[in-house]
Amino acid sequence: MLKRLWVICIALLLCSAATAQTVTLTFSGRDAQNHYVQLNRVTVTNLTRGWQETLEWPDTILTLQAGTDIQDVETMCTSSLQLSQNAPNPFNGTTDVNLTVADAGSVTLEIADGNGRVVEANNYSPLPTGTHQFRITLSQTGIYMLTARKNGKTSSIKMVCNGAGNTNRIDYAGIVETPYYDVSTMATDIPISTTPKSHIRGFSDNPFTAGDQMTYVGYATFSGSEYESHTISQPQQGSESFQLQFDQTLPAPVDGQPCPSTPTLTDIDGNVYNTVQLGSQCWMQQNLRTTHFANGNALTLGTEHSATEKYYYYPNGDDTNAATYGLLYNRAAVMNGESASNNNSSNVQGVCPDGWHVPSLQEWTTLTAYVGTRSQYICDGESENIAKALANNSGWNAGVIDCAVGVNQATNNATHFTGMPTGGFVSSGIANFGKYAMFWTCSGSGENADALYLAYSTATVGIPSGGYSTTYGFGVRCVRDEGTGGGGGGNSSLNSCSVSSVNANETGGGGQITALKDYDNNSYRVVQIGSQCWMKDNLRTKHYADGTTISQGSNSMFSLTTSVSYYFYPDGNSANQSTYGLLYNWKAAIRTISNASTSNPSGVQGVCPNGWHLPSEAEYTQLIDFVQAQSEYACNPTYTNYVASAFASNEGWDTSPIECAPGYNMSANNATGFNAIPAGQWAQDPSGIGQYASYWGASGDSSTAYSWNLLMNHPYPVVSYDMSEWAYAVRCVRN
Repeated sequence: MLKRLWVICIALLLCSAATAQTVTLTFSGRDAQNHYVQLNRVTVTNLTRGWQETLEWPDTILTLQAGTDIQDVETMCTSSLQLSQNAPNPFNGTTDVNLTVADAGSVTLEIADGNGRVVEANNYSPLPTGTHQFRITLSQTGIYMLTARKNGKTSSIKMVCNGAGNTNRIDYAGIVETPYYDVSTMATDIPISTTPKSHIRGFSDNPFTAGDQMTYVGYATFSGSEYESHTISQPQQGSESFQLQFDQTLPAPVDGQPCPSTPTLTDIDGNVYNTVQLGSQCWMQQNLRTTHFANGNALTLGTEHSATEKYYYYPNGDDTNAATYGLLYNRAAVMNGESASNNNSSNVQGVCPDGWHVPSLQEWTTLTAYVGTRSQYICDGESENIAKALANNSGWNAGVIDCAVGVNQATNNATHFTGMPTGGFVSSGIANFGKYAMFWTCSGSGENADALYLAYSTATVGIPSGGYSTTYGFGVRCVRDEGTGGGGGGNSSLNSCSVSSVNANETGGGGQITALKDYDNNSYRVVQIGSQCWMKDNLRTKHYADGTTISQGSNSMFSLTTSVSYYFYPDGNSANQSTYGLLYNWKAAIRTISNASTSNPSGVQGVCPNGWHLPSEAEYTQLIDFVQAQSEYACNPTYTNYVASAFASNEGWDTSPIECAPGYNMSANNATGFNAIPAGQWAQDPSGIGQYASYWGASGDSSTAYSWNLLMNHPYPVVSYDMSEWAYAVRCVRN
């Protein structure tokens, strides 16, 4: 018993010291062209401590507990009860925590809110010697204290809940064996344990101290063979996201084709699904049909409505339909206790297989917006008429109106998305088989939640503003997790944009744009971010694409107008043009004010070269939502909107004392490759060079117009509607 007590005390010191902090290591793969690569596994080695962990796909995150180093043997057994810091923290509704006890006995866990009110408490008796994991779920946001009590001794940690779960619960998840350490060698080297242990996925109980020398190696499959990534070797100070780079190249993503590196996926029941690439997203090509969650817990076959029980239903009430049409799920089953999200990506696994997630309404909107920009997917030239392109080419009731899903069904499914008319389980029970393809999102809350549908009688995708009752049963399509660097589909930060054809003002090879030129023969670099292809240099043309001249403005009130198109030199100096581009009043940027647009895409060429357009507010919102959803771009993981530095250029900014602002640490800027350079603005006189990167959008009117801004002292982008006569920079988006 004494030897076992020493083992527990050493583990407590190494893994759960009073100064312990959670360290999260997140991994994603990239091929030679910077496309997302699914990692088969990642090997993490601590050279200082002498241990190794292997993450198997879909695991891409390893959580460590960082504590103080070994200082004094006599201090090791000051506590026989120790809570480790929960991970993640802060968390969205659900988090995990480890409790180590030196000897068996009765332990009480209780959670108190910020006012000291106990919101949940459980007693565990007896709790065996060892390290145990518990899952905490909280129904309200706030700061909480978790306390373990045993024989008059206590251990407490503070937890921060940023997103609500659907209940207050403490669930026992299992015992994690403490690895054996040889006490006689603890002051020098600690050997790797050869004793098998029960490893809770994504959490390591191995010792770690900030500054330990670590190595990281990934493995992925290319053309049927497995390859090793470049090794990353460094002292590890804290949480970090890593892109593991491979020398091999995956085939470029192609619309309507299986997703590169993930042509199929398999759920826990052994059901196999095809995948389909659309824009930047990788989707399941069939409706989900699992009857178990990814952790093995079973769902219940439903015969009634429920907002709390996790039910699935057979389409049209017939179990033989499952193989073709998938299953219907109520909202409780879809979410599996996770909080609602409208992020892109949602990060809500819910009922989806490991490595995949339930799409948010924003992710569905990204899909429909993308499909609406491709002429091969729209009917009769109307960008909203895309339902046929997403619907299966058989099985629908007959439609009547032109472009309806049920009309000439053989022409459906241009995207290969293969939406099936499953109907649903609604207030009247099983209904609408052959009429509607219904899909849940993970967005919305309360008694109603967001969903969308394809209908046999319409040409558009339906998204009811009020949502549907959470007791209803609809189909589910899952979207692939892209890891922290996946960028919603595998091409988040390419140096150039994939193309199927090259416009007259673009030069390229190998399926990518390598240069973009305007009427004045100025060349611009481009960058792919999500499904959008952006210029990564500020526009500097003095002519519209048809050759019409734009006048030079001057430092006078005459130049501040909404009726004449003017350009200005940044800071009033023509030498700045090559670096900072030009500044344009909104009339010059949009050219025809009456064409102002809030659509996505805007459809407004304005001052942009042929084949490119002035982005609308909605397109800038898509850009922001995408980048905020990728943790690799967040300067501070607690604040997902702190992404200004990810857009800002690496030079030219005035210095700032504000952490995460563009002027704080310029060498760490520009993770997205957008390269926003602080050209300043012109409002009666030139100002702000080095301080502001301000860009016009296509939304507005003759008095005020939408602008998107990065400021030297702000860690997040700022949007506003500013005076239309002012002059800002312009970035264009490819049609």
